[in-house]
Order: sequence, then structure tokens, then C-alpha cells
Amino acid sequence: MSKHHRIRWRRGVAVACGVGATVAHLAAGPPAVQAPTEPGSGDRAAEILAQARLSLGESALAGLSGLRFTATIRRAARLFDGEQQLAGELEVNLELPEKYVRYDTFSVGTASMTRGEGFSGDQLIATVRLAGGGSTKPSGTVSPAARSATLTRLRQDAARLALGLLASSHFVPARFRYTGQAESPDGRAEVIDLAGAGGFAARLFIDCTVHRPLMLTYLAPQLPAGLPGPGAAGAGRAPSAEQFEEMRRQAASLAKVWASSPPEMVEARMYLSDHRQVNGVWLPFRVSHEVGGKVTEEWEVQRYVVNPRFEPGTFSNR
Repeated sequence: MSKHHRIRWRRGVAVACGVGATVAHLAAGPPAVQAPTEPGSGDRAAEILAQARLSLGESALAGLSGLRFTATIRRAARLFDGEQQLAGELEVNLELPEKYVRYDTFSVGTASMTRGEGFSGDQLIATVRLAGGGSTKPSGTVSPAARSATLTRLRQDAARLALGLLASSHFVPARFRYTGQAESPDGRAEVIDLAGAGGFAARLFIDCTVHRPLMLTYLAPQLPAGLPGPGAAGAGRAPSAEQFEEMRRQAASLAKVWASSPPEMVEARMYLSDHRQVNGVWLPFRVSHEVGGKVTEEWEVQRYVVNPRFEPGTFSNR
């Protein structure tokens, strides 16, 4: 008999009213992980994932080699001496099996900053572009140890996103184990645990009715509310290129602090909802991220492109 976890969520709630609202919400704590007593839990996990891919569009997924999506993004942050809800634009590019990059663009006043993070094989992608307030600049050099840690983090970010979107293991080889079902007043979800290299671990929840991923949980560092700004601009005023550069230096300084004193690890959750069919693949148009019980990001996808023709420089420090 399968093990059951008591858990509650609200599914299919369309939210576009800013950080603080969630696409789905877990009211109970995470279920405790217990090794299943029945044999063949890996086989059962494979069956559930195969059923999920069938629901998402198995024939289209079989021919999928890349994916791009653009979205509006809302993020909770402290910027320039005040707690703010930032609204910006997000572009994510995935090219299987070894390329991933996301570009976040936020504007304050007349200045805007686009930050790129990702990888192409073993090449780290890390860029900062300024518009209206300075010139394009790379995000700086990093030590070999920091570079390795950043690559591991980004590979795991990409792997979690691929699991949520495609119900498939990419970027980080992973082992799957079925742990039972989660029950709620709204329905039931199959629960699959994943483990892989570099400490990669996650828990995937797949809806028992429509057989699509609805949530992913994992451990993440407890982030501060945001990096404090240099203080000269003041809230609502456009920061200068020098202030953006100061933010980059503060981020690098924080990374060094974490290297010597790692932050507390807390539960993070990624919720997926509002699935729509795009070129034969059912993809979520609303994604919400929560860390330590606080919503940190909300994405409202505007457009997906399946198997896009990537422009030269997409996966590089352009």
C-alpha cells in the first residue's frame, strides 16, 4: 500500500496582482520523507513520469530540442533604501542537453539593467547590461571555486525548471523514487523524490487527475530581503551606472560571505498552473516561487516558442 501525505493546496488560481499572492498555496507543512516499504518504487516513479509526459504531449516532447519563453516578472526586493515590488521582464532559453540562460530586466526611472545567468556546457554565462544609465559590462570575474559553485547552482535551477515544465530529467542526472500520494480537499497528487549529483534533491508533485506537474519543492538558501542600495538615489529615482556597479560589488561581497558562512537552508516551492497547449505541448503560463514561506517571484508567461532558432550569442557572455 502506498504511503499517503496530508497536504493542502489551492490549484488553478489565476493571480496577477503582485508579489504576496500565489498561484497555488500550501497551507500545511511539507510531508516527511519516508522510504517506501513496497519494492519497485523507482519503476512506479517511471510510470508516473511517463504518464505525465503523455498528458503534456508525448509526441511533441519527443521532438523537443529547445524552448524559449518570455514573461512579466514580479519580485520582492529591497532596492535603494526601501522595500519594493519590482516589475520587469524575463526571458528564459533552454537548449537540450547542455545550454540554459535567463535574462532578467528591471527598470528604475529612466535606467534599466538586464542581468544574464546561465551556462553553455562548462562555460559560465554571467552578464550585466545597462541601458539609460551606463554601458554594457560583464558581471566580473570569479574564483574557480565560486565558478564551480555557481555552475552547480545554475544547473540545478535549470533541472528543476525542466522537471516542472517537461516532467523530464535534464541538465543534472537524477534518480527517481515514488513516495506515495499527497491528499487535499482539492484532490490528490503523486509524489516523486529526486536525487542527483552535487547534492541535487527535489520533490515533484503530479496531479492525479490531469497528470501534470503542479508543484516542486526543494531546499534553498534563506536570502536577505534584498541588497541595500548605496542610498544616494532614494526611492523612485533613477540610479546611476555607478550605483548599479555598486550593487554588483555588494552581490560579489555577499557571495564571499556565504562561501565562509553558508546561509540557512529553508524549503522553497515552485508552483505551476494555467497550462495551455503550445505546438502540441501543454505548458504552464503562471509560475510562482516561494522561499521560506514568502513569495519571492511570480511569472506570467506571455509567449512560448518550441524549438526556436536561437540567435548567435544567446548562450554566451554577449
